[in-house]
Amino acid sequence: MKLLHAVTCKKYSQVVEGLLIAGTEIEACLDGKTPLIISVEAGDLETAKVLLDWEAVVGARDGDNQTALHLAAANGHDLITRLLHQWGADKEAKDKKGQTALQLVAANGYNLAARLLIDWGADMEAMDEGKQRALYLIAANGCNPIIRLLTDKGASKEAVDDLEWSALNVRGALPYKVG
Repeated sequence: MKLLHAVTCKKYSQVVEGLLIAGTEIEACLDGKTPLIISVEAGDLETAKVLLDWEAVVGARDGDNQTALHLAAANGHDLITRLLHQWGADKEAKDKKGQTALQLVAANGYNLAARLLIDWGADMEAMDEGKQRALYLIAANGCNPIIRLLTDKGASKEAVDDLEWSALNVRGALPYKVG
């Protein structure tokens, strides 16, 4: 393991900064992950700040083609989600399954991260490879506060995936398939 990656995953932001001052490569990858990706996965706001201040690439991607914003939002790291937005993270970036950060939040049920992304204008109708939208993924996981948030903001309840199922079908609101 590279030293910068090791201290990043241990939440040692001061050591990370010292290594960067000493000239350590900020974008070096280990197992497809940059130090920023590792700090975000660990929920380490301070190290993420240090790395961004040192010009880490906010749009860097891991082996699943996920950005730091995907990982922050999907893991409920709300403060890091805000930080990445302030640094210009692409809220519409798609991972290898075609999912945006909002779709990952929907699948994992993090209310505040969902609200932040929606307030910032994330596309509620973006589709992944299975033509599933955020509302469909939320309905499948039964996260009622996010369902209400998306429907109040105008997300389509009737939009269907490639199997012709809508969020209403998944949620059990209708006894039959739409279409």
